[in-house]
Amino acid sequence: MIKRNLLVMGLAVLLSACGFQLRGTGTQELSIKELDLSARDAYGTTIKMLKQQLESSGVRVHAGAPYKLVLLSEENSQRTLSYTGGGNSAEYEIGTTLRYEILTHDNLHLLDDKLEVQKVFLHDGNNITGSDQESSETRKEMRRDLIQRMLIRMEPTRPGAPLSLDDPTAMVARIQAGEIFVSDATLATLLNQDLAASRAAVRNLSMNTRKDGQEVRGELLRKGRWRPLRMLTEIELSGPLEVTLVPRRIFVDGVEVTSSLAAASIEMSEVLKLKTRHMELVGNRIRVDLDGLFPPPRLDFRVSRLALADGGMQLALGDSLADLQWPALRAPDSYMFIEGGDIKMARTVLVKAYALFTSLSPGQPLLFNLYDYRRQLQNGVIRLREDGMVQIAVSPVKAPAPLEARL
Repeated sequence: MIKRNLLVMGLAVLLSACGFQLRGTGTQELSIKELDLSARDAYGTTIKMLKQQLESSGVRVHAGAPYKLVLLSEENSQRTLSYTGGGNSAEYEIGTTLRYEILTHDNLHLLDDKLEVQKVFLHDGNNITGSDQESSETRKEMRRDLIQRMLIRMEPTRPGAPLSLDDPTAMVARIQAGEIFVSDATLATLLNQDLAASRAAVRNLSMNTRKDGQEVRGELLRKGRWRPLRMLTEIELSGPLEVTLVPRRIFVDGVEVTSSLAAASIEMSEVLKLKTRHMELVGNRIRVDLDGLFPPPRLDFRVSRLALADGGMQLALGDSLADLQWPALRAPDSYMFIEGGDIKMARTVLVKAYALFTSLSPGQPLLFNLYDYRRQLQNGVIRLREDGMVQIAVSPVKAPAPLEARL
C-alpha cells in the first residue's frame, strides 16, 4: 500500500539504458558493446576473469564507455553441514557473494545487486592435502559460475523501448523518498515463499503486529515432525535494507522454552538452522534482508526509519521529504509522482511523462496495483491539467474482467 507523499521515481534514468535483467540462452555475444569495469580489488582474480570473458563476448572494456560495472566486494563463507565416521571427515558448504553496481558514464546510479553461489564438498581428515586442493578447485569453479551469471545479467531490457506497466520485470523503481506500510499478510506471504524455496525447517508463518510488538506463529520441523511454533518478538531496523526479529518468548508445541534455552546458555541457532535467500537465524536474532524480497518491479531503496503499527510495519524510505525539490504538484496527502521518460500504459504511451497518480476517492490513500492497473484505470479518471501535468485518479475497485478487453 502506498501512503503519504510517497514516490518520486527517476524513471527517465531507468528506461532505455538500465533495467539490466536476465536474458534467454543463445548466442554468447552480448548486445552491450562497451563497458567500463572496475573493482575495489583492481588486481583480483575475479575482475581479471570477468574482463577476459567480456572481451571474448565482443565487449570493448574501456574507461570512456557509457556504462560502468563496479565490483564492490567479494565475500567467502564456510559452514559445516555434517560430520561422518569418527569425526575425521566433514561435509562443508562454501559460499561466495559478489556485490556490484551499475552506473552511467557520469556516475548516475542505475542499480546495485549481488550474486551468490554455494557448493558442498567433503573434507577428508585423512587426506588433508587432497581436501585442500578440492576446496581450492571448488572456489575456482564458483568464481567461474559467478562470472557467467554476471554476463547473463548484463543484457539490457529492450534498449530504447518505453517502460511498459504491463511488464514489471522490465523496470527498476528507484525511490528517493516516501513511506510505505507493509501489512502482516504481505510480509508473511513473502517470507513463506522464501522459506518454501529453501525447503527450510520453518513454514506457514503468520503475524500479528501491534505498536508494542509482534506475535509470530508457524510450524517448526523437529525430529521429523512439524510442531506448532509461537514467538513474541520485537522488530528492529538493523541496516538500510535489513530488519531483525528479536524473539522475547518462544513456544514450541504449546510449551514455553525461553527459560530452558537461557538456563542452558543455548541460542536458537544452535538447535535450528535457518538460512534462506532473505532470512538468517544468527544467535537469537532473525535477520530479514529486504533487498529483492518484494515482487517485481525491483525496488532500489533504503529504509531510514521503522515503526510498528497495528497490522504491520511503517517504513520511511530514502531521504527526508523536506530535502527534495518538489514541483508545484497541488497534490493530496497520498500520491505517486513520475517525471521523465516514456511510459506505456496498455496501448497509450506518455512521452516524457509528467504524471501524478492519486486516489479517485478524496481523502483516501492511493492504492495502486501494478499487476491490475488496467482495471483500476478503467474505473478511474485521467485528465490534462492546465500546467501540462497528466493527473490519473486511480480507483481501488476492480472492474469486471470482461471490460479488460476494451483497452
